Amino acid sequence: MFPVPEIRKASAQGKYANFTGQVLEKKVAMLLDECGYQQLKEKLVETQNQYYIHQFKHFQSIYGGILCVDFFVWSQNKYPSGLVIECKSQAIAGSVDEKYPYAINNLKETKCPAILIIEGNGPKAGALAWCKKQADENEWFRFYHGYHAFQTAVRKEGLL
Repeated sequence: MFPVPEIRKASAQGKYANFTGQVLEKKVAMLLDECGYQQLKEKLVETQNQYYIHQFKHFQSIYGGILCVDFFVWSQNKYPSGLVIECKSQAIAGSVDEKYPYAINNLKETKCPAILIIEGNGPKAGALAWCKKQADENEWFRFYHGYHAFQTAVRKEGLL
């Protein structure tokens, strides 16, 4: 007979993962605001720097469905074709790092420059190394382990 999993434990872990993911997204949104971007909920206005959160559904996933990215950033000067930012949070060991190849392949399908930010110390070291290797090998893709690393790149390199 198979052991019965503890449903409450898995549910608590899922809620915590959602919470930490939302915190990361809020930090990224605040940084975009600081950099002069305006959050939009409707049509793109091509005279200002702007971004969408979870509402830009103009991409297709590698499976053929609608791809809803965490952030779509647009700037006439820096990102005239757009910039996609995807956030993943993993505070404790689990299986979310198995989704990184799917996320990166979807980012590639957008045909836009893309950034993956992974927050937390839960991912396997091999998963983080694999993500870094993808960034090293692909000019269109950047990877940051932790919000602080992303924030530093934004401030030092003028990334946004």
